[in-house]
Amino acid sequence: SLIELVQDQALITNKEFGIEFAEQGYRFARYSQQDKKWQVFSNARIHGDITIPDTITVEYALLGNVWDEIEQEDSDPFLEKAYLVEDEEQEKAIKPQVFIMSSGEVTPFSYRFYNSSNEKEKMTLTVNMSGQIEL
Repeated sequence: SLIELVQDQALITNKEFGIEFAEQGYRFARYSQQDKKWQVFSNARIHGDITIPDTITVEYALLGNVWDEIEQEDSDPFLEKAYLVEDEEQEKAIKPQVFIMSSGEVTPFSYRFYNSSNEKEKMTLTVNMSGQIEL
């Protein structure tokens, strides 16, 4: 329901939103045209970081051929990332993996939840490019 809420916000306000996944949760972000950066999005129903309990394991995956190619590029063994230096502000910057566009398009992704003690109890949320959500 939170994803649908943010999709509606994107369409109504004509603004771009994103989802940044963390190891045990996620947060929504809004792109500020004025500041030219992503900012944490919160409203009456969404309050910053959303934490998933430790008893539930979560995994996300970007879907589609374009994302497969990008993931392959990111794992290029010939890139020497040790020489890349980021300042403290860049390190703290919000970097959404999923984009919710004002046009209604969404980066296709899946988010899997399962009980840490029983991996047979799984639930997968899948969102396609048009923003349709399937459980």
